[in-house]
Amino acid sequence: MKNRKNVKNECVKIAFTTLLFSIPALIGCGVAARDATENNPANLYTVIITEADKTAAVEIPAVQNHERNNALGPSIPSGAHSDAFPGIVFIWDSKAAGNGYLIVTAEVFDKFESFTLTTKEGPGYWDFVIKPEADQQKNKDGNYVFFIPRASGSNKINKVFVSEWLEKDEEPGEPEDATIIEVDAELVELTTWFFTSGVPNNCIKMIYPDENAVFYCTVDNGYIDIRQPGSLKNMSVHSGNTIYYWHGIGLVSNAFIEILLKSEENLIGYALIKVNSRNAVSHEAVLLKSVLFPQINGKYQKVSEEYVKAAIEKVKDEVDAINALPLPIEVDAELVGVREDFSWSSAYTVIISMVYSDENVVSMCNVDNGVFYNVYSTSEERFYTKNVNAHSGDKFLWVSQERLLNNWEWVFQAFTEIILKLDQNIVGYAVIDINVGAGVRNGSVILKSVLFPQIDGKYQKVSEEYVKAAIEKVKAERKGGDAL
Repeated sequence: MKNRKNVKNECVKIAFTTLLFSIPALIGCGVAARDATENNPANLYTVIITEADKTAAVEIPAVQNHERNNALGPSIPSGAHSDAFPGIVFIWDSKAAGNGYLIVTAEVFDKFESFTLTTKEGPGYWDFVIKPEADQQKNKDGNYVFFIPRASGSNKINKVFVSEWLEKDEEPGEPEDATIIEVDAELVELTTWFFTSGVPNNCIKMIYPDENAVFYCTVDNGYIDIRQPGSLKNMSVHSGNTIYYWHGIGLVSNAFIEILLKSEENLIGYALIKVNSRNAVSHEAVLLKSVLFPQINGKYQKVSEEYVKAAIEKVKDEVDAINALPLPIEVDAELVGVREDFSWSSAYTVIISMVYSDENVVSMCNVDNGVFYNVYSTSEERFYTKNVNAHSGDKFLWVSQERLLNNWEWVFQAFTEIILKLDQNIVGYAVIDINVGAGVRNGSVILKSVLFPQIDGKYQKVSEEYVKAAIEKVKAERKGGDAL
């Protein structure tokens, strides 16, 4: 914020000496300068003005100050630089007490937006607001020159002093954390540590494309490490590396994993993971937020760690608020179809189709074992993946193979999770239990398929965390209540 100060006494000398201590002695403007000596105790430097300086000068209009009744405080000496006013010199024109010129170093305006020069002429006072014009030229020494007329027209100028100044912002430009722009980005990937372990999502892979960027990870409950079981609360890794979460022996508690992404000294993104413990040996992870602070005009934004910490705490508070809401209302609905079809390959395959009628709804499908294969699309879009986003009418295959290292292995059971979203609203979910193998027919079953209906014309507030927990409950019940 700009700071305007009025000065009526000796504090003008203190203020200018303090704020402008770094401004060098003014030695330009056709100056003849000499060092301070015992005969020059005021440390004054003689200054002369050239005709070129006069030509470059900008005339400053005078405003009579009827409220001032004294001229207390040190005056600016004529024709010399004083330590009381570093960077400011007043020089008479042709004769003393007539018109004058003010020479100001450019560094003064690095500190000040403007300042007011006051002249005393007889019993009256006149103010001149000193501020460079937008296109004002400097003299050959890089200083500004201003013409100060004798405003009264009759009385002599018998004193010149600085009466007021307007300071610039301490840090010109965009203040830190003022307007931070963030965009959703995939910074981490939650995957199964080993597909037969029955422990989902305890593997956290860092996937930012710049391998020199560093991820700083912290967990509040449990441990993290580059191997299982973990033993660390804090660690840093580069992109492409994987860390593992471990809740500790016998510890049943939820946890938050905070991840800050830095490029050199710049904080460029963050992610927040919620770990939900289901029992003493089993837990799952949900990615609550993952964002980048994009560069603006080719430069990193100024983002403080305090800003990110506050943003993370806000997400945690929102999760707590959602968890405090009443349980959402759900109704059974036909959202997906499942049919075994072993005609596509030597592997066992199951056709999964999206049958919900709203084309604007996105069905986010995930499978723990095996892979999805988009055989019904064009060849360019065919893929093996564990995640598919689909719309009404879309269909794809589940294939009973899992890639381990460089080999494909057979799998015969899988859970497919499907979460339906419309814009930012979760509107439903489904769980499919896939069972295939020699002699097994029609072993794939839709365990649950529900919608969250609108209440009074508005979508219910349903969190992804709530849906994930509901899905895990369905899977545990399918396994006979034993959540491995």
